[in-house]
Amino acid sequence: MTLRQLEYFVLIAEKGSFTAAAEKARVSQPSMSQHIALLSKELGVPLFEKDTQPLKLTSDGEYLYEKAKTMLASRDQIYRRFRSVTKRKVLNIGVSDVGALIHAAVFPAFRRLCPDTDLILHEGDFATLEKRLRKHDLDILFSSRPADDARITLRKVIGDRMVLALPADDPLVKRTIGDLGAVRDRQAAGDYPELDLSEACGKSFLLTGRQAYKDFQLSFLRRFFEPTITLETEKISTGLSMLESMGGALLLPELYARFCKKSDRLVFFSIRGGTPEWELCLATPVKSKLQKESEIYLSLVSELVEGEASNPFVEGQ
Repeated sequence: MTLRQLEYFVLIAEKGSFTAAAEKARVSQPSMSQHIALLSKELGVPLFEKDTQPLKLTSDGEYLYEKAKTMLASRDQIYRRFRSVTKRKVLNIGVSDVGALIHAAVFPAFRRLCPDTDLILHEGDFATLEKRLRKHDLDILFSSRPADDARITLRKVIGDRMVLALPADDPLVKRTIGDLGAVRDRQAAGDYPELDLSEACGKSFLLTGRQAYKDFQLSFLRRFFEPTITLETEKISTGLSMLESMGGALLLPELYARFCKKSDRLVFFSIRGGTPEWELCLATPVKSKLQKESEIYLSLVSELVEGEASNPFVEGQ
């Protein structure tokens, strides 16, 4: 049992629905449902009546509700007591798939440099995150280029080329690469073998990312052949998992390939002749709430993506 589970449980009980509670907490409904399912399983009792709208607590749920409110109130008192001694700062960061990986990589260094600042990561669809940046709900947005807006300042524009992912047992991989072990060592350091994209003609492609990025991939592929698309998903991580299980081919940002934990079942290729660059941007509101901390975070990301800092996902570092 965790305080977060109790917090979600109380919120659901008061809102009367998982949907309303998830919106209030700014988390996904499936994630909140999973927390409550684990709590109910641990306690061994149902907490909400079945098929009621709005949701109603069971007798056990009512008992837990009163106890949970007391526990959460005690937690809040503790926070208030110690925050009055040392006021902590908060940096809210909106990220895409790629941004989340890079955030994980810079987090330890940021913590050392800014021990009194908490980082809160906000994942979601790009349009929603961009709106929140305009309203100053976010301090930094790391994702695709936002629309031109006087309320947004572009702090860093990063050109990110695409690489091609194939299953390690794909015949094209076996035909192109001799020593697969040596290739894995190279790609762990961001050095990928080259491949002519025309050789992937006839393969089933998986498209990932927001719609604009999918269109970008399609436009590039159609320079070489008319691709067969078998799956589309917004999450790059989901696309890579499906690639492992069902085969095919997948274009993805080179930064994602560089910072994700490598799988022995996938091989990444750079595309011979180069690829167009997809722009990733670090953006802030025009008047940043945490100027010093924001600048430190932005500089750490810049150093990492430009290769001036080590990649913590490479084994041995």
